[in-house]
Amino acid sequence: MVRKHALANALLRGQLKRNLSIHKASNIVVDEKQPNKSPVSSHILELSSDYYRLPSEAVFDTIGQTQSTLSLTVPPSVPVHVKRGSLMALFTATETKASMKDTVQSRLEAQEPLKRFAYGGHTSLYQRLISTVPVTLLVSAYDSTSVFRRSKTSKTFCTLSLDGSVDWALFNRDSVQAYTGNSLTITIQKLPRSVSKAGVRKFGLPKNSTPGLTGTFSSGYKHVAGRGYVSLVGEGSIFRVNLNEDEEILVKKDNLFAASIGQIQDLEDGYFVSQILDKHLQAEEEEEVRVIDTHQEESVFSKAKELIYRGWNNLHRKQQSLFDTIIGNGSYINVRGPRILLIQANTGKDRFVIGSRSSVSTVEKYIKKGGFTQPPKPLKAI
Repeated sequence: MVRKHALANALLRGQLKRNLSIHKASNIVVDEKQPNKSPVSSHILELSSDYYRLPSEAVFDTIGQTQSTLSLTVPPSVPVHVKRGSLMALFTATETKASMKDTVQSRLEAQEPLKRFAYGGHTSLYQRLISTVPVTLLVSAYDSTSVFRRSKTSKTFCTLSLDGSVDWALFNRDSVQAYTGNSLTITIQKLPRSVSKAGVRKFGLPKNSTPGLTGTFSSGYKHVAGRGYVSLVGEGSIFRVNLNEDEEILVKKDNLFAASIGQIQDLEDGYFVSQILDKHLQAEEEEEVRVIDTHQEESVFSKAKELIYRGWNNLHRKQQSLFDTIIGNGSYINVRGPRILLIQANTGKDRFVIGSRSSVSTVEKYIKKGGFTQPPKPLKAI
């Protein structure tokens, strides 16, 4: 009985003396006797070539919680275009024994570079990939080829599936991140600067109505037609709005991301009209009620007073109109259906920049004081 008790104590002391070993992350070894165990957390998505099956056409799948990564599975002999600098990974099925350099071809392409630069002040290079075996690509919403390093807002993928019945107008000049389709065409078109006479008559618009889609440095848009898939990248979240016949919506110009169109003429036929938000919402001014003595002739003073009053009101209206035109209170687009709209939520940039000579304590004090009207002054070197 005593020997059994001593043996139990010895076993207990042996368990309490268990040694812990720490390894580098690159040296993790998985026990072959327990193949179901993984050294990586279970909530991390697995990207394995065994997971994908041979599709009959390209498959676009947005993955990740932030929707900023695109998984693109492409069948053999189907070309796919990816924006240069956004391709993160490329791998083939495990059944493929050939080397990847022998099965995948790549080259850079620039479509209509002069026209794109003229209408948008910008042109993009795309990497054309084609493989003799099924291939899967991981594409990021961010590209690493930007010359200007600045703080970016969060970006989101949105994939369009085109069957040839509806075209799309893309108002963001740099929104196309990846696309595929043998009959898909993406061209740059010039935005109209005025509403056509047919649109003015159809919707009863003023003769000087404008679509309001052009920008200071951008006078074009991307027209997408045909059959295929186009993956777009927008700033912040992207929302879809379905407009039925005779329905309309006011959308801020900077947030209008894309719109479905039956034909190119939709952009100038009164379906898109620029509108200042408060211009048509003001209550009509009531005319001043005045009592006039018909038996007494108006004096020169009263006539001059009336002329000054009318001139002042006219000058005030002209001043307000000029202010709305130059400064504005936010340019809005009145869009009529039937069509589908894509609206991006975040179009601003993070402009809070800390100077190289400002300390963390200075910024902390600055934030506590609520002084966000202008950045803090840099500290003088001692």
